[in-house]
Amino acid sequence: MKITCIIPSRGRSFQLLATVRTAQKLESGKHEVTYIVGCDSDDPETIGMCQLMKAGSVYGGQVTAHCFERTPSLGIMVNQMCRDVPGDVYCSMCDDMLIVTPGWDDKIAEAVARTPDGVFFWKIDEKRPATWAIVTDKWLQAAGRMFTEHFPFWWDDLWLLELWVLVSEGPPLQIEAEAEDRPAKTMRMRDLRFWTEFFEATRGERISEAKRIAAALGRPVTVDKETVSRTYFNIAPEFRRDIETIEAAQGERSPPTPEYLAAKARAEALMQEAA
Repeated sequence: MKITCIIPSRGRSFQLLATVRTAQKLESGKHEVTYIVGCDSDDPETIGMCQLMKAGSVYGGQVTAHCFERTPSLGIMVNQMCRDVPGDVYCSMCDDMLIVTPGWDDKIAEAVARTPDGVFFWKIDEKRPATWAIVTDKWLQAAGRMFTEHFPFWWDDLWLLELWVLVSEGPPLQIEAEAEDRPAKTMRMRDLRFWTEFFEATRGERISEAKRIAAALGRPVTVDKETVSRTYFNIAPEFRRDIETIEAAQGERSPPTPEYLAAKARAEALMQEAA
């Protein structure tokens, strides 16, 4: 199986190194695994680390940097990398995660064999799911993308999780492999309350998208999508209560970039249309 690992990264070169090298060392050796690092063109640190990984290891040929002028959303970068490096399955990874399960790639292959059009998620431990997504090519072709192009940070993983629940009319699927979360500052996190409200305001878009994907996959659409959506994904009251605290602890303090401002302006326009 051909597994394409998509890793957007900026300014965390040694965390990126740990993420990639750990994953490589725990591969089963049974599958073709490629690591595609999404780099901003103004981030020579990350680009240089990719070059070192490519040149300095027996695994080097697996690591490739894809450079972009900084995009308004993570989804623009991720979707382009999926198109540029096609695979049988795509792993959305972060530079602050560490895979801990030997043979994780084989666990993915086993899950895909059971559900060839599926969307899967890692586990943090036996009790806690993660929202890092693993997407089959069959799903990607039906959806036309992995992520939306709305969000400068977060939310795309929850969007995809909700889509899967709506399309499958079942619970999220986990692979039998775990990864550790090493949380750091969240790039471009600001206006967290606005983006939370935007996610909620676009539920209708997810319901429409789910119906389209289900039809493309030949899956029946028999359950009221809005009811299922609201059952699974109401924003937790404690999260809403702690939004300012979360943003103060994890958010960016530098001035917003032009790309961020463009993403927010687009989101504001979409909210007005949805109102």
